[in-house]
Amino acid sequence: MVNIEICISSDNLPMLERQVLAAINGGAKRVELCGNMQEDGLTPSYSAIELASSVLTDAQALMVMIRPRKGGFYYSLQEIQQMRSSIIAAAKFGAKGVVFGLLDATETELAITDMQSLVELATENGLEVTCHRAFDVLSDPLAGLAQLKALGVTRVLTAAGKWGQPSLATDNAEVFSNYLRAAQGELEIICCGGITPQNAALIVAQQKPIKNESSNCLSLHAYSGVLTDGLVSESKVALLCSAANNA
Repeated sequence: MVNIEICISSDNLPMLERQVLAAINGGAKRVELCGNMQEDGLTPSYSAIELASSVLTDAQALMVMIRPRKGGFYYSLQEIQQMRSSIIAAAKFGAKGVVFGLLDATETELAITDMQSLVELATENGLEVTCHRAFDVLSDPLAGLAQLKALGVTRVLTAAGKWGQPSLATDNAEVFSNYLRAAQGELEIICCGGITPQNAALIVAQQKPIKNESSNCLSLHAYSGVLTDGLVSESKVALLCSAANNA
């Protein structure tokens, strides 16, 4: 089965419950909750985390973005402390996982010590960890995958293209294949980058030989492709889930 993860903006709090229900009723396995989507997703408010988690069952996972500011992924000690507080709060308010990524001062390599510290904190609080698209900044992504596996990260979100540049998943099949082979089923690769109900089947079909070698190694992440008038559409999510799992 190809799990579907829907990114939901928390900025419209009065419509948040409706959007989470639309994603789950449409068949999504996970929801990634983000604030400030105009800045490519920052840490949502604690009230939004609590509201979103109250809608979900134990079989459904709320993943919370932990990103204290816009821009790059090299953080100060104060920002890292802020991330630690947000991780603890995410667990307190019902999240199943957190999504973050930290780079060193070169912004081309993982900040291993700080990543390890936050992964350990998340694990201690019962949370799974996804490395977000900071991964797409790395100078050597395959080496990064090995490092993330060693750190105990569960998933990697990637468009298989450079962060900050337009990147469609449909154009990067070979790179996704390389990542899936390198992950060896020990990391789930979450494909993003313009995922829609119309292209989901193609993306999955491109990776089917590798997926058949290791179940649950591939999932899809969608945001704008399942929106109607700025809100998550249950029917579009359902079409996406059906397309991905009947490829």
